[in-house]
Amino acid sequence: MGVTAKRSYSTYCIDIDAHGDSFRKPISPPLEPLFNPLFVINPISNHTSLRPSRASSSSPRSRDTSEIYAQNYADEEPHRTHLPLLHRSTSLPALSKLQSIPLVAPLTRQNLLRADRTNTERAMDPRLIGAPVTPQKSVSSAQGWDTPSLASSSSSSTDAGAKLELINLFGPETSEPILQSLPDFQEHILAIVNGGRASAMKPESRTKFRRDFNDVKSRNEATLHERIMPHLIKDGRTVFGEGAEDVYREFREDGLDRNVDADFSTGSVPIPRLHASEKNLERMFGVKNPKPDYTFGFRPSILTPEEQLLLRRYDTTYSLSKGVLSPFFIMEWKGVQGTMQECSVQARRGGAAMVNARRQLRASTISDYNFCAPDLATAAFSCAMTSDIAYVAVHWCQRVGDTDCWYMAIVRRFFVAEIEDIQKLRLTLHNIIDWGLLERQRSVREELAVLNERWKLAKAQESEAQDEVPSSKRRRNR
Repeated sequence: MGVTAKRSYSTYCIDIDAHGDSFRKPISPPLEPLFNPLFVINPISNHTSLRPSRASSSSPRSRDTSEIYAQNYADEEPHRTHLPLLHRSTSLPALSKLQSIPLVAPLTRQNLLRADRTNTERAMDPRLIGAPVTPQKSVSSAQGWDTPSLASSSSSSTDAGAKLELINLFGPETSEPILQSLPDFQEHILAIVNGGRASAMKPESRTKFRRDFNDVKSRNEATLHERIMPHLIKDGRTVFGEGAEDVYREFREDGLDRNVDADFSTGSVPIPRLHASEKNLERMFGVKNPKPDYTFGFRPSILTPEEQLLLRRYDTTYSLSKGVLSPFFIMEWKGVQGTMQECSVQARRGGAAMVNARRQLRASTISDYNFCAPDLATAAFSCAMTSDIAYVAVHWCQRVGDTDCWYMAIVRRFFVAEIEDIQKLRLTLHNIIDWGLLERQRSVREELAVLNERWKLAKAQESEAQDEVPSSKRRRNR
């Protein structure tokens, strides 16, 4: 293959002139300079008029251009206003910069009231209709939301929430419509969280809460719940007495106990059998061992030693949270550095673990247990809370076809900065605890009665079997 010889510049120009028609495009009429606009707006009459070109008398080309423009504008619609061309002084932002802008509105009272997500919320608290289910960030005046750590935390929480749904642990977006389709079950849940109380938050308690909240609202998680928790769940409450007077009772007297920052037992989160052998459950399905900030259940001392032995033998909730029997309510907190998404995902795992343990015991004591219907006796509650908002959710399980589905539906939303909402939040938490101490404890004792009869029957059958064995064989066995 030969090498093409270099051409001189003059040869290049001759070639271009010879073949110019092949490269040349039609030339549009040149635009009039901006300093000599064809149309002028009279600032007094606001009238647009044609202005003759200053170059029209000396340049035929300019005159032709002016006539072309005049004819084009005369053919336009009569309602169109013709203004001088304006240059943009700054360039538009790049696409990558636009994509980095967050699609999250500031967490203000007005934004919480803006959108109506569920019909359930309208019946429960009309002032808080439409609070977002999982806001991206709990906004604080002390620190911005867009730090790298918060962005990565929010992203990981979103991924974990999506992965949990792969194993049928559904979040509020899926669960709330399911709850609305179960009117009887929903009515029972709302009756629990919205029940009346014999006493309300006193004015001095409101003042103390406001002072402590303002001091710690921008601090870390541990400081926040250590200072705020005594305002939300008191040591005792006033209950309706049998006579005319109400009675003050402490929760501990009625059997309440709690663990603080304690791990649940390993393997407590329900996993479908298909994936039970998966080694890295956290990476694949977002499953981590729950460790709620607060776990509420019963004191072992409310049961006899025989009843405790039965629970230890048959009830998986006995060791779910060490030292607390049959947990029915958990609380998850996040400080200024946390997000409600993290809180919600943690509460989803812990709630499913509580329901799973209760369901196993309940099904073992009822021969024809209906796995397809929601069961209030196995339901559990959670409260996910940041320095701005608090969500109270119910957890339950239903079997759909051959698959167990674990649901978490938000039933109450509260704005922590509002003192009225704090009063209602404390009322709701006390209602849940009283429900646990009454209804849940009654269910546990009913199950214990069935287990006790089963234990006695097994002992009797064992004794009869031993009596049927000849004495000579019993000696050899000994």
